[in-house]
Amino acid sequence: VRTIEAPFGEADLDEVTPLCVRSFTGGFILGGALGYVAVWESDDGGEGESMKSVEEEYRLSTAAKVRPEGDAVCALDITVGEEQLLLGFGNSDIGIIAMASLYSTEEPASCHAMMGNHAAAITAMDMAVHRPLIVTACKGDGTVRVWNFTARTCEIRANFGEDSPCAVAIHPFGYYAAVGFGDRIRLYHVLVKDLKLHSEIALRAVHQLKFSFGGHLLAAIQGKLIHIFSVRTLTKVTTLQGHTRDVQSISFDPEDHTLWSVGDEGKLIVWNLTTFEQNPARTEPTAKFCAISSIAQDQATCSVMRNGKQVLQRYSQYHLEFETELHCAQITRLSHFPGSSAVLAGTDKGSLQVYMSLPNGSQPKSYELPLHGLSCTGLCVSVDGRSLVTVGEDGVIFILGVQGLASHDEL
Repeated sequence: VRTIEAPFGEADLDEVTPLCVRSFTGGFILGGALGYVAVWESDDGGEGESMKSVEEEYRLSTAAKVRPEGDAVCALDITVGEEQLLLGFGNSDIGIIAMASLYSTEEPASCHAMMGNHAAAITAMDMAVHRPLIVTACKGDGTVRVWNFTARTCEIRANFGEDSPCAVAIHPFGYYAAVGFGDRIRLYHVLVKDLKLHSEIALRAVHQLKFSFGGHLLAAIQGKLIHIFSVRTLTKVTTLQGHTRDVQSISFDPEDHTLWSVGDEGKLIVWNLTTFEQNPARTEPTAKFCAISSIAQDQATCSVMRNGKQVLQRYSQYHLEFETELHCAQITRLSHFPGSSAVLAGTDKGSLQVYMSLPNGSQPKSYELPLHGLSCTGLCVSVDGRSLVTVGEDGVIFILGVQGLASHDEL
């Protein structure tokens, strides 16, 4: 075994740890901590090369810091023509740099950074209706990102540093977003390449935001309370008080007549959005209500954990119609597929469960797609039913093209 004592050359770089290596026709390239890249090239020396040290067989041609922020270079690759390097950074960003720029003495090496991915668990995600956009928030890396799920690109990355976003929602039109922080809600205009602050609402500890389907209301969950705001005036319309513990999930019906909510105390409430009064509530103190999705004014599907077993409940006319016990992990996210009886579910194991229907009294026809390495934290379906997006605690976004739900091969 032969070693290199100073892989990045200079004395002040001795502490830079090499993290990845990639060979090329002229030698090999090292990526390391603090954003450094080093190029070692073969030093043709004729006979007896096997007896040489690495420093004698190869020479350090250049070492450069390609990222001023100092994010570690954790992975790298080189194009076929060996003209450009593709770099993967410790914060999940991806960058491209020309090989020639590493040798430049006139200007420092410049890496063109692409938006990359979140560097920690994705806290929240929402999807617009009239534009092919999703918005994600990550408390761990302090960013909110806007993605075009048709082009598969990140359009906007807004970094809030230590003022980490806790919740996010995008208006159905796609030109307006609400972001929840520790002490307030901020409303932003979604521009081409940036988020422009429009207004603020002083409200602490909001952990979930949701626009109504018509976009005229904004619901903000604060512990056991649900605050309803007018989007036009940005004033509070009412505060819905009915849960005794934290609200887990809410869902507007497609016509915005009702708002369904479930809480940690095992309570499901249907709120009339005209009078803001409760319809008859259902309470199961020994059960855990996890997620809910409304398909009509008086119809919804609810995920319930009872005695360690996963149950899906179907509600009609505001009352429990039937329930089906499932043999799967805990369902954390629910969504109905547009124009179909199919139900899509994300689990705490990161898988996507697809139920073709929920028959009364028998096991539903279903199949499973293993996606995330950790719990699924968001699930949205485009209004045309052609795209399905999931996000998880592993920081990954999956965009699936949907052609139909008749068989496993069609998703």
